Parts: sequence; structure tokens; C-alpha cells
Amino acid sequence: MQIDDRLVGVLICVLGIAVLWNSAGFPAVAGQFYGPAMFPTIIGWGFVAGGLSLLGSGLRKAGLDGFAIGFPDWRKSPRGLAGAALLLASILAFIFLGDRVGFQILAFVTLLLMYLTAGRSILRSLVTALLVTLAFDLLFSKLLRVPLPTGWLTNYYW
Repeated sequence: MQIDDRLVGVLICVLGIAVLWNSAGFPAVAGQFYGPAMFPTIIGWGFVAGGLSLLGSGLRKAGLDGFAIGFPDWRKSPRGLAGAALLLASILAFIFLGDRVGFQILAFVTLLLMYLTAGRSILRSLVTALLVTLAFDLLFSKLLRVPLPTGWLTNYYW
């Protein structure tokens, strides 16, 4: 589904305003210029600025015509529908099987199936899925120190 930039820009602006409104109620820290509201306020203003930028870009392209929600041509092709179904199935798999099976196995299988569905060769899909899974695992678990569920690999995880 393709949503018009103007509509997305308005929604992002509304989200930014909601963040600003919510962070305004955070208590101040005595004797300090900044407090717990600093980062949410910065993020809220970033959302408002990004939303206004997207809205302006959409207005330059399409003018004041109605906000459109379009459906792209991929929904008529079997490969496009399979990709959309695979995306939904992978999200559900991560939600319901993530802790039991583990991030590494689910990410590898999901990426492999997505690459194969997109029409890539088997060897290229295997190598790319493996490298991307290792990169994500390294980035999150080692560099950012975000614990990812290891699932079935608990006894073998490095």
C-alpha cells in the first residue's frame, strides 16, 4: 500500500505534537538546565520538522489534490502477495517463537525465504542471509549490548 506523503507528513506531525505535549509534563530537575524531558522534546521537535518537510515535499509534488492511499501493482502478482504474506508470517514468528527458537535462526530463515521469494539465486540468498544475520547479531548483542534470545543455540552461542 502506498500512502501519500502529505498524509504521512500530517500523521508524523501529530505524533511529534503528542510527544511534545506528553514530555511537557515531565518534572524538572532542580539546579539543572536539562531533565527527563530533554530527549523526548528533541525527538518531538524532530518529528514535527520531519513531518512538515514531508508534507511540504508532498504539496510541491501533488499540490492540494486529495490525500490518496493507493495500492501498488505488486498486489496482483503472486510473488508480491507471497512477499507480503511472508513478511506478516515472519513478524508473527518473531513474536510467538522468538524466545524459543532464537533470533539467529529466525532471522536467517526469514531472510533466506525473503531473498528466495524476491527471485534471487539459492547460493546468493544463503550467503546474504548468513552475512546479514551475523551482522545484526554482532551489532545488537556485541556492540549495542542488546540481549537477543538465543533459543535453540543457547548451549552453542559464542
